[in-house]
Amino acid sequence: AARRALLPLVEEVRVRLQREGALSYDELLLRAVELLEARAAVRRRLRREIRQLLVDEFQDTDRRQCRLLELLALGGEDGPRPGLFVVGDPKQAIYSFRNADLHTYLQARQIAQAEYTLAHNQRSTPQVLKAFNALFGGNPRAFMLDGLQYRPVDAGDKPRPVHTLNGSGVAVGRTIVAILEQYQQADGSVVIPPALRPY
Repeated sequence: AARRALLPLVEEVRVRLQREGALSYDELLLRAVELLEARAAVRRRLRREIRQLLVDEFQDTDRRQCRLLELLALGGEDGPRPGLFVVGDPKQAIYSFRNADLHTYLQARQIAQAEYTLAHNQRSTPQVLKAFNALFGGNPRAFMLDGLQYRPVDAGDKPRPVHTLNGSGVAVGRTIVAILEQYQQADGSVVIPPALRPY
């Protein structure tokens, strides 16, 4: 029902953009992909002229964006092509409402020549990391999707501020740790009772 209600608004935006000679972000991507698919000479020239492509937050890309990267840097005809370096954390994928496709991320990871993982976390306290390492490290299907494994990390040496709950002076990290310690097993893993699981 909501989609039907929004269709006239979407059409109005499309007409106005067309009248002004402007393109939406999605239309820019679509036209870029269409151009590179249809014009091999343009594709070859761009592959030759672009030296490196860097994509941050790769877990939030959609299939069209990945197709554009494929045309510029992967597969296809022989010849020079730019290097491709992507940065992403599939556990932070939050844009499925904008068609971000986590499966595309996982497929791209399979064809990567190399994969690097950060060993040190500079944001969280050692106590929080210890708790999360126990919680997620002890559950191979913690993220309920094949290809998403939790890799334990250590705390880096960067100073971190201490955040408290409602100004109470109780550190958030200590509170999380205390909650998780209630469910810690003898082997160090953490098992959350079924009644508290979100799935």
